[in-house]
Amino acid sequence: MRLNTFVLNAPFYNPALLARDVASVDQLTGGRLELGLGAGYVEAEFEAAAIPFESGGKRVGRLEEAVATLRRLFADPEYQPRPAAQAGPPVLLAGLG
Repeated sequence: MRLNTFVLNAPFYNPALLARDVASVDQLTGGRLELGLGAGYVEAEFEAAAIPFESGGKRVGRLEEAVATLRRLFADPEYQPRPAAQAGPPVLLAGLG
């Protein structure tokens, strides 16, 4: 059985802190985590979190930055905490809606 986050709005997270949390949960689940990430498209969610609702291009850029950071950190053999799998959990990407 896998554990899935559904879709997290990447602009809501600092990519380095997200990597730490993802790696920790992946360890705790024995490598069964699947990470869902998206750019976010519901303006009210951003307003409720007091996060600026930027253009679609900027939100996709933040998604791209998050994925690149996860890949870079998980590829570093010195990175701690280590995800259960060398490359980290699978990442499922969502569109803008």
